[in-house]
Amino acid sequence: MKRALLSRLFLQIGWWFAPPRCPICQNLVRPFHICCECAERERSLRLAKNTASTQVRGMTSVFSRWKYQDEIRNAILEMKFSNMPYQAENFVLLLLSDRDAYTFIRQFNIIIWVPATRSKRMERGYLVPYLLAKSIARLTGVALASENVLQKIKETPNQVELSGKQRRENLKGAFAVMSAQEIEGKRVLIIDDVLTTGTTLHRIAELLTQAGAKEVAGLVLAESVPKMQKESMENVC
Repeated sequence: MKRALLSRLFLQIGWWFAPPRCPICQNLVRPFHICCECAERERSLRLAKNTASTQVRGMTSVFSRWKYQDEIRNAILEMKFSNMPYQAENFVLLLLSDRDAYTFIRQFNIIIWVPATRSKRMERGYLVPYLLAKSIARLTGVALASENVLQKIKETPNQVELSGKQRRENLKGAFAVMSAQEIEGKRVLIIDDVLTTGTTLHRIAELLTQAGAKEVAGLVLAESVPKMQKESMENVC
């Protein structure tokens, strides 16, 4: 009880020094809320049932809150490339305003993030999946894995323009489990910012399962809308 109260007190102190903001427009908001100006638009960008449409082999499920479009896409890109690491906590607070997200996360024993190579981390100065995972662990009480559990050991070209087959080839030998003891027999949740084809999550799930994980699932902020689906929606409009 005392530990829980202290944890809550530290959160409140932290929010006093760095108050939560709407991840879309940066207006100040109460924790676990979005501003009134962005609420309707944010709701329109949510995925049905918080479930990614992309089936990732090796994962029991992938939780995703939003479509990777419009204001959500812009906010994620700003977080990654415009020196806005604090946006990670803003996104997590909004994510956890949904009770389903909290319930889903609490099923797992340990949280791991999609890693980057050392050179890539140094180039950007921070790693968004790690910041998301750290904030989720702190706010839900699920254990955060140590940095040496899963590492990216090979630099890979950007996957944005690659086909599914090219992505799979690109990731061969890119990741390695360095500390299997930490995940053996556990239910593992992998955190990333955006789900596109699921190739990266599949490769990581495969490695973690081989290393002894009991179950592997994923959680991402947003899922990229498939091109054909997007074109179909545009034609209907």
